[in-house]
Amino acid sequence: VDGGSAGVAAAPSNDEAVQRTDMVAIVFHEPGAFLKLLERAASAEARDDYPELRAWLGRVRTSLASRWEQRWKCDPEVVGGKRGKKPATGGSSNWTESNSGGNGIASSSSRLVLVLHRVQAELQRQWNNGGRRRQSFAPTSEEELNDATVWLLMEENVECTLTSCDDETVDYLVNMTRALSEAPYYEDVTELHCVKKLKADASATSVVEKAQCAWMRMARQVPGMSEAKARKLVEHFPTLMSLVEKYEDPNLTLDEKKRLLDDCLVEGRKSKKLSDSFYRLMTSNDPNELIS
Repeated sequence: VDGGSAGVAAAPSNDEAVQRTDMVAIVFHEPGAFLKLLERAASAEARDDYPELRAWLGRVRTSLASRWEQRWKCDPEVVGGKRGKKPATGGSSNWTESNSGGNGIASSSSRLVLVLHRVQAELQRQWNNGGRRRQSFAPTSEEELNDATVWLLMEENVECTLTSCDDETVDYLVNMTRALSEAPYYEDVTELHCVKKLKADASATSVVEKAQCAWMRMARQVPGMSEAKARKLVEHFPTLMSLVEKYEDPNLTLDEKKRLLDDCLVEGRKSKKLSDSFYRLMTSNDPNELIS
């Protein structure tokens, strides 16, 4: 790749048991090569476009697509023993057919990350040395470099990371490789991740004590419910069912049910807001209702 070196994070596979990350990191170890891609005529600058950079990205994606497609054609293990078979349309393919102009040229849809090694230092060096290149092109400035990185992200979906030294570049690549290798083992974030992780009371030995301990930990998930307040709640309502039965008591008015825990949680103090929150948590039919 022009002025850089590319590393593909994972090989293609149609095996459903294999998780593949379609990601390519390109390191510009020659910073001047990237700055040269930012050269543009005044007309392109007015359109907020980078023709040289756009053309280079097109060549990179076409090259990647050709390499992936060749791998699928040549490796019978990748395609389940059917040589020459392209990946299924519904699968996680990392190449697509671009019909621009009717030429059917394949282009890669892999996620691209550009690691710009010492680009800012090279930019400063060029300006210190006069920095003017061909007169038909506007000189690259730090503002234009920042604009180009934003343009890459917004227009081409390409991320850029600027590094200032070899150690910083190596650290970034190591951390990215580690994150990719650990990603399959992370749990997907769900609504349950808002639940606080509380340890069980080791002193609870009987079935009743363990049930009350579990009930107390459940109560503590309500915002504002401390351990001391939860213990007071369990003293008044030893089980969850005992509280539910009280909420369903037809002899109590709605206001009385909402104020049921006012005097139960803190001795000598009212807990009107927390009591109302607990009532709505236990009785609401709206899964999106904000409890507290």
